[in-house]
Amino acid sequence: ETGRELNRYLSADYLTMVSSISVQPAVNIKLYLAIAVVLFLVVGGIIAVLLGRTLDFIDYFRYIDKTVQLPNRAKCDVFINESSGRILDENFSCMALRMDSLGSLSSTYGREVGDAVLKDFAMILKSFGGSHGFVGYNGSGVFLTFFPDCSPQKTDVILEAIERQVQKYNTVNPEQTICYTCGKAVSSADNV
Repeated sequence: ETGRELNRYLSADYLTMVSSISVQPAVNIKLYLAIAVVLFLVVGGIIAVLLGRTLDFIDYFRYIDKTVQLPNRAKCDVFINESSGRILDENFSCMALRMDSLGSLSSTYGREVGDAVLKDFAMILKSFGGSHGFVGYNGSGVFLTFFPDCSPQKTDVILEAIERQVQKYNTVNPEQTICYTCGKAVSSADNV
């Protein structure tokens, strides 16, 4: 019986765990508070950015034409309705440009080619009106531009510059040319 007790003692001593971990009874509140503040700032910042950008995402899906990456017909209607409730500035100009070659390009080369040429024409228009006014796509190859401070002479210069860019484009792409018609109106010249 003494031998058995000795064997149990030796077995228990052999199975004891050796640990170098020391436990302190106090909680480091400053450390946990700092972690909580950093976590709150990071997660709160991400949530604030997502909530702030949600309206931009909704506007993009609602008001941007996916083919030409310009404001679509609904956004053009919103812009026109906002402008219709007030007296226009003295040199407020509007231009409507219709891409006449879109139908023939799409029927000859396919819709993808027609969309690509339409997108190129949209980029030409956007380069002239993106920072100075509103350029929108009204559908079916029709673009609307509105410039708040654009005299009749400046409107003619913009149309001439667009024509030069289109001719340059047509020189580079002789088989897929852009043909368009345009109309313009300026509030001071047309007494609108």
